[in-house]
Amino acid sequence: MARAANSANEIPRSTPLIFAAASGDANGVIALVMSGVDINAQDENGATALVYATAFVRLEIVSILLKAGADPRLIAKNGRTAIEIARDLGHNEIVEMLNAATRSLDSKDRQRSSHRTETTGPIHTHYDNLRVSRNAPIEVIRAAYRALSQRHHPDRNSGNPEAARIMTIINTAYETLSDPIKRAKHDDWIRRIERKPKETNTESTLSRDTVASDFQTDPVEVHLRRYWWLYGLCGLIAWAILSPGGGTKGGSYQPGPPVTTPATPSEPLPAPLPRKPSYTRPLQAPNDEPWPIGSAYVNGYQRLHRDGLSSVTIDNTQNDSDVFAKLVYLGGADPLAVRVFFLKGKDQFTLSRVRAGEYDLRYRDLDSGAISKSQPFELKETRLADGIEYSRYTMTLYKVRDGNMHMQSITEDEF
Repeated sequence: MARAANSANEIPRSTPLIFAAASGDANGVIALVMSGVDINAQDENGATALVYATAFVRLEIVSILLKAGADPRLIAKNGRTAIEIARDLGHNEIVEMLNAATRSLDSKDRQRSSHRTETTGPIHTHYDNLRVSRNAPIEVIRAAYRALSQRHHPDRNSGNPEAARIMTIINTAYETLSDPIKRAKHDDWIRRIERKPKETNTESTLSRDTVASDFQTDPVEVHLRRYWWLYGLCGLIAWAILSPGGGTKGGSYQPGPPVTTPATPSEPLPAPLPRKPSYTRPLQAPNDEPWPIGSAYVNGYQRLHRDGLSSVTIDNTQNDSDVFAKLVYLGGADPLAVRVFFLKGKDQFTLSRVRAGEYDLRYRDLDSGAISKSQPFELKETRLADGIEYSRYTMTLYKVRDGNMHMQSITEDEF
């Protein structure tokens, strides 16, 4: 049976709980759990205390963490869970413990989703849908999204009618958690819900004392509840005095003519606008070829304009997202894609031996689905007395649109 190395210099120290779990300090783990630390907190690698306890084969620690509520379904930055690590190690006892905990949590999730009107119990969040903790960094969120997309994509689950619904949930969760503003609003919603006091669904089960105590902080409302009958009696007396025949000295009340609304012919309601389908990261290129393992040309597309000397380098090192890109020639009657390639996040790729001419770059962010294009640029080849001068062009893709090229959004047809 394989066993993880556990030398002292390899034990992580990112949080006290992770260090205690990895080093096998059961008393320390118990003390930290009882102090209220986040048991599912993930470090910069997306690993939790449970993941480290599994990797270091700390059977007692795994048991303690699971009993305290650790979630074995959380996905680390490398796309793996504690269960997958235990299977690789061949430790069947830990695998069984993790599987049992997973079944229990899945069952609770199903019960929670079938009783959505209940106000008690833990709430289900986008973090739960992506199998990450609430403190997960964006790199871990992206890795979890990719792993779940690969696992639940409808193309890989053609026999499962729930696959499309699951992918919609995953996409919605990623769309929220990958956007800092939307994530902050989601976190605020979680805090408000979790601060809300528990209350029952029916008012009839509440006692008089409970109702009264709910309004003790509002004396006006307490007063109205206590003397409503008196205000009602005064209203009846006023109505009797002011109504026709009520004996007022100023003469009887004469009602005005009734107000009528002219009838209008019924018109059919406009059809609802079609809902924009949610984006799903494609598992393969549009020509059904698999994505390259690293940054490279995509198989099945022609490489044109290969008789030049110029080069274009696309720098994607500022981004975590992979892109599907096209170098487009603008010198003909219609735009022509002369190079089609896949560029990984944190990487760059050079298109070499490109013919002189006017071009632009068009690309799709494979995580978000957004499509953009650059400003046109020109590659030149000039003959000199001692040779040929040619272009070496570098373009940097930035997360924000203030990089060295102005990018503009384009439609699917333009791409």
